[in-house]
Amino acid sequence: MNPALEANGGARRRVLIGACLFLVVAASIALTARDPGLTWDEGIYYGFALRYFDFFQNLSAESFSEARLHYTWWDGQVHPPLGKLWIALNLIAFAGGLDVVSAARMGAAIVFGLAALTLYGWIARRRGERVGLMAAGAFVLMPRIFGHAHFANLEMLTVLLWLATTVAFERGLYSRKWSVACGILFGLALLTKINALFLPVVLGAWGLIFHGRKAWRNLIVMAVAGPLLFWAGWPALWHHPVAGIRAYLADKAARDVIPVFYLGRTYGDPSAPFHYPFVMLLASTPLPILAAGGIGIARFVRRLKEARREAAYEGLVLANFAFPVLLLAAPGVPRYDGIRLMLCAFPFLAVLAAEGAWAVWERLEERVERPRRTAAWIGGATLAWLLISVALFHPFQLCYYSELVGGPWGARRLGFETTYWNETLDDDAVTWLNRRVPPNGRVAFVAVGGLVWQYYPAMGEARQDIGVTEFDRGDWDYLVVVPRQGMLSDEVKAFMRTHNPVWSKGPGPFDSPAVCLIYARPST
Repeated sequence: MNPALEANGGARRRVLIGACLFLVVAASIALTARDPGLTWDEGIYYGFALRYFDFFQNLSAESFSEARLHYTWWDGQVHPPLGKLWIALNLIAFAGGLDVVSAARMGAAIVFGLAALTLYGWIARRRGERVGLMAAGAFVLMPRIFGHAHFANLEMLTVLLWLATTVAFERGLYSRKWSVACGILFGLALLTKINALFLPVVLGAWGLIFHGRKAWRNLIVMAVAGPLLFWAGWPALWHHPVAGIRAYLADKAARDVIPVFYLGRTYGDPSAPFHYPFVMLLASTPLPILAAGGIGIARFVRRLKEARREAAYEGLVLANFAFPVLLLAAPGVPRYDGIRLMLCAFPFLAVLAAEGAWAVWERLEERVERPRRTAAWIGGATLAWLLISVALFHPFQLCYYSELVGGPWGARRLGFETTYWNETLDDDAVTWLNRRVPPNGRVAFVAVGGLVWQYYPAMGEARQDIGVTEFDRGDWDYLVVVPRQGMLSDEVKAFMRTHNPVWSKGPGPFDSPAVCLIYARPST
């Protein structure tokens, strides 16, 4: 075992701290799971999660055929099964005591807790418990990360598996068991989302540069175990693996254009400018984490320049932070949905922020008379800042914008999209519609995923007699607008300028900017 990887502090204490951290983080999501509304993708995954569960319960010729049919014909929206299976397992496990949405989201709570635990365990073992806790805390208390952790989607599972594969790859340089674990985790990541294809690129380049031949064992295991698990875990590929993989890759290469409102302009084709991921990272990350992360980046870069061969840890963190951001900035890559498509970078940003904070602590020890007291005040104020940021915007943390752009109010003036994933159509809006829509009335939904609303009456939370229509038809009683400005037509924008909503809701305790609005049809 490489002595450089040994922990500061006892292993038992780290296990106890890690277990407490997992429980607190998972509980924070579980207890608030039902607060946001359904996202676009949840409306897609719920139904197919149960179909996959049924498939594995009844392995037969008919279920094989159904799996192939599902894979081939479902509107081209192809994803591997692991994320949907995870949702299905949580539906089965928790449906007896919870509503459907809360039960499905329990899996997200568990995965978020595991991600925080993995991050803490990795950094605490290498850099000590305090730095490990700071890294986990910075990750959990980024408002948009906390918001994403509520949803039964693929994002947080992808983040966990990217992080865990990275940790296993590093440990696998000195342990055959960890090499095997790396291969298995890589296979699970492939079974979750196509982003995992880039893991061998990032980790392989880092391993060969800093460790030479030691990295080959990991890469060989990943090359063997990853594709095998990918094939074995996806029944749609069992009969026609080559055709299935071609269809999978073709689907990812030919995606629908998703418009985005960015700096006062709507982009679709062409996509938003290359600087979109950099600006969105700065605009949606709390200022204390940005400041500490900047110090951490400067420190790591200096360390790389001074002792490149001895700075493998610094290189690993920087590579995993930079790659998802730079990939999103690359030519030809669609850019939309804020930071969602580069979430894998944020555990490593949290590490950089923790390292930056630790550098401040070391400087205080050198220059301040009572460094512990000063650090306690600074640390307490920073923790309060981050906690308040998460709490104030609950349950719409995806609408959070940082102090750097003046919060959501400044972001609105600068021309950023208010929201993008539909979670602002929550229980309050559904309850209002239940009370106000006339019998057999109609509601038009703008910038709302097509599968979202139909889940509410199916779950018994919305009236069955409420019909859905289009804004352009003009036969609606009420219009619901989720302000995803990139998807609002000129006609809808003109209507909103000349009419006042009869109901609206802002983020957290604030009335504006509104994140969901309801308009009544004007009387003729």
